Amino acid sequence: FMAREGFTVSGIDGSVTAIEKARQRITAERLQAHFEVGDVAALQKTFSEMPPYDGVIDVCCLQHNSVENAERIIGQMWALLKTGGKLFSMLIAEGSYGSAMGEHVDSHTRVDIAEGPFKGVGLVHFFTISEIQRLFAAFADLQIEYSVRSYNEMHDLYKHWVVTGTKL
Repeated sequence: FMAREGFTVSGIDGSVTAIEKARQRITAERLQAHFEVGDVAALQKTFSEMPPYDGVIDVCCLQHNSVENAERIIGQMWALLKTGGKLFSMLIAEGSYGSAMGEHVDSHTRVDIAEGPFKGVGLVHFFTISEIQRLFAAFADLQIEYSVRSYNEMHDLYKHWVVTGTKL
């Protein structure tokens, strides 16, 4: 979408398959984008040669990191943004389906969730509102909302924090 709108686009994912699919789609649509297979925790190193970005989009990536790692990644997002740059992030909320399953890593982090969409994905951190407020505190015009969707024939719910902000 961003490439179609004329933006210069870069992306990173730890999955070779995800990056290959993104490259195929960009090629099929005759657009341009720069994609890297890599660790999002090395975001700044991976993209340091690029010009400052107008925006950073995170859709459910940070939730697969510890809070400490998420804090470092958000700091790198900040560093890559130009002044006036925008942030959009979606993260799973504490209390969502799966947050009481699996092995406890800490009070809001689980691994080995045995059912649902988080089955087999490894570490999942279910964020609290206070964590979101603290992690994104450096951004101006910070807006924290949430989106809820059902799962399992409407028996279970997922709540995603939807966070936007501006680097001043």
